[in-house]
Amino acid sequence: MKANSILFRILLLGLMLFWGCAFEPLKMYPGQDLPNDKLAHIRQIDFLESRPVFLLDPNLTGKPEVRVDDLGMVVLPGTYRFKGYLYHYRYQESARIVDMTVRPGEATFPVAQPVLQKVREEKPYMQADGSLTVKAGFRYGLWCSEEGKIEVRVTSDE
Repeated sequence: MKANSILFRILLLGLMLFWGCAFEPLKMYPGQDLPNDKLAHIRQIDFLESRPVFLLDPNLTGKPEVRVDDLGMVVLPGTYRFKGYLYHYRYQESARIVDMTVRPGEATFPVAQPVLQKVREEKPYMQADGSLTVKAGFRYGLWCSEEGKIEVRVTSDE
């Protein structure tokens, strides 16, 4: 019984460590960690799937674009370029297996039931470009409008 209690505590500690790190914003600057009053926090606040926004030319990753998600990223004060992609959705029919009753309480058999599923198109129909100058100690919320413009709102100061 004591061994199970110890294993449970170790598992719980491991989960807390894993989830604690997984819910932090991306650090997009080189060097050691800085206090929040020296950084700006940028995150996407709306239309995460249909209109994703990307930070362009981040010097840390070597990738041309890094997705700005709802957890966001912390950056040094300065001017940053962003690109948004607008996608259409379509409904695609798929099937799910359900049990069909032959006689209530006696027998069932599996049947494929048609279901409409919302699916994002592969290629965007429009792109949006924009830049943003951020100040230390502020939080910025980004989203891409239907007109193809990257919108910004200061969500708070720290």
